Amino acid sequence: MLRRRVARAFAVSCAAVGLVIGVTGSAAAGDTYNILSDIDGHQVGYMAHLDPDPDTFKICDTQKDGYGVTGRLYIDQGPWALMGTVDDGGDAGCDYMKREITHPWTYKMVICWNGPGNICHTTTFKE
Repeated sequence: MLRRRVARAFAVSCAAVGLVIGVTGSAAAGDTYNILSDIDGHQVGYMAHLDPDPDTFKICDTQKDGYGVTGRLYIDQGPWALMGTVDDGGDAGCDYMKREITHPWTYKMVICWNGPGNICHTTTFKE
């Protein structure tokens, strides 16, 4: 009898903790990362949405192969609409663009390697 009560109390406690974590986790917006890898799994570059206002989009070429990467930001307004493009490569550090993300729509980050093969990766997020 005592074992059943302890098990029931444990289950209720776990459910309560899970509910609190789930509610607080979904309410907070966070950073979004889009990592581009080549066919061998080596990271070629990445694009990041850094959430604090004003929203900043960071694009980084992580391979010294001479090609660089291009990041594009789209918003879903029925058809996808381009909000901005940023390139990185050939210099030290990463490049940035600022765009205000205010609408509760879906956004899409696309990062492409500028070398042969048209390698791209897409990630979507909502604010």
